[in-house]
Amino acid sequence: MKIVDHNNFWLMADNPISKVGIYPYLGSQISDKLIPDKLYNVLRPAEEVGSEESLKSLQLLPIVDEHAMLGGEDGMVNPEQKGIHGVIGENVYLKDDTIYADLKIFSEALKEEIENGKKQLSLGYFCDYDPTPGEYNGKHYDAVQRNLRGNHLALVEEGRMGPDVRIMDSEVEEKPGAEEVSEVEETPKLGEEPDSDYESDVIEESELPDVAESEAELENIEDLEESEDEFEPLNQSKDDVLYADDLNKDPAFEEYLKGERVNRAEAYYSGPYDAAFEAYLRGE
Repeated sequence: MKIVDHNNFWLMADNPISKVGIYPYLGSQISDKLIPDKLYNVLRPAEEVGSEESLKSLQLLPIVDEHAMLGGEDGMVNPEQKGIHGVIGENVYLKDDTIYADLKIFSEALKEEIENGKKQLSLGYFCDYDPTPGEYNGKHYDAVQRNLRGNHLALVEEGRMGPDVRIMDSEVEEKPGAEEVSEVEETPKLGEEPDSDYESDVIEESELPDVAESEAELENIEDLEESEDEFEPLNQSKDDVLYADDLNKDPAFEEYLKGERVNRAEAYYSGPYDAAFEAYLRGE
């Protein structure tokens, strides 16, 4: 499975990169003592492929386009000359005779090749050849690979293990952190039945306020206004009223301080609590 990160790099977690089994090699690839153009069956056993030293040597190896043994020794290619397109992660393990690893690809050129169908993988590694013949799962082999040590992982047209070992990029996940965009609901057209999830903006009759309750509230307000003539201000001088300069002042309270009559229904104080003003409102 392919995950695209915030850098647009590709991550393929638990991607197969090699397998246990018997594979054909030219004599020239094994030893100069063998017939160069003859094919020999070579066993890659699980105990060698899955050894701790072998698996550890595959961690953080470069991913390249086509094989080339990388290094600074004679016959090798400098990595910067070859071009590094990605890297194997540190999660490398053997399961059911297959080696799996996390792969990260950051090269646009290699991503384009993969999208165009070039997907098979092939490990490049050093090993010793044991010329002891034998049989594995009923098939004859001429030699055994031992002490495998990784060098690179190559993207190739056709690998020895075929399409079982390839870039697994068929499924693409969302970038981490990307917000999921929900579908916009459309208002039903006239004459159409709304969907079950559609919430109408029309106010139902049951949601409207009760007319009787509204009239009762209006009468209460009128009673307050009528009580204005009966209201007697507190027998206190302005100097006796406590008021802090740093409080949020209220217009109605300011009028009271000026000696003006105030409608009691409007004489509220919206700032911090003031004991003197509260006593004034209660008519004490």
